[in-house]
Amino acid sequence: MKMFAVNPFKPVTRPQQADAFKAVSNPVRISPGRDEVKFSSRRRANIDHTVVAQPQGVTFQPSQGAEAFAYILQQASLGHIVSIGREADNMCIIPLETVGRKQAEIYFDQDNQLVVENLGTTNPTQIDRVNLNGTQMLKPGNIIRVGGCDIPVSTVTRQPIPTIDPEAITRLIKLEIAKGHAIQIGRYTGEANFDDVQLRLLFAPATLSRRQGMLEQDSERGYKFTAYETRHKTGYIPQIMADQECKDPTKYLEAGESMSLYPGDVLKMGDFYLRLP
Repeated sequence: MKMFAVNPFKPVTRPQQADAFKAVSNPVRISPGRDEVKFSSRRRANIDHTVVAQPQGVTFQPSQGAEAFAYILQQASLGHIVSIGREADNMCIIPLETVGRKQAEIYFDQDNQLVVENLGTTNPTQIDRVNLNGTQMLKPGNIIRVGGCDIPVSTVTRQPIPTIDPEAITRLIKLEIAKGHAIQIGRYTGEANFDDVQLRLLFAPATLSRRQGMLEQDSERGYKFTAYETRHKTGYIPQIMADQECKDPTKYLEAGESMSLYPGDVLKMGDFYLRLP
């Protein structure tokens, strides 16, 4: 059985309403205007994995160029456009005054080529000590220089997609629901699935509908889920049955039907089980 978030059949204690939506430590960071992984038409790459929000930035010292590239490659492999700069809103943070606030971006393009784009003006990004103007495809052995930091390119091969990070998804749901945001859930198809959303949580499996449903805050129980489609119906398993390792939903939601849920209840979507934190 596949699942995401925490083990859906491990008994949990239902928190009090006041505690159900407390902000968690080390939350997934949602930047203003970047409430999901964004792909412009010229950058969109075909990927097959979970798409969640932009992760929190990681700081690297100038001597950690190799470690910085390993992190950049990992995040680019996940479909992120990895920004490099000295400010805290970048994914790869290099705390040097010679590094621009937002110096460069690295990503896999739609041809699956690893590309770097210069954003610096006063102190341009360099490739092998030559100023970069615009974008350039990277090759193994290239040295990317941003400010006084050299980042060696060891490989340009997209890395295997890791297993879904359960804790990241749990943090994401708790944080965004606490803000009053609606979370749209569906199958990632390489293009926008929803028109009007505050946050999207998209997964690759074909057993999910392109528009599965919407999870939002409910003042009485904690959550409300609204189903969008009937081809792959969303099933409901109450907490007490999930604690007994029951895997069969007691109810399936029809298109347009809404249901209030408690923390600890389980939603079955296709082959996946999501236990609400």
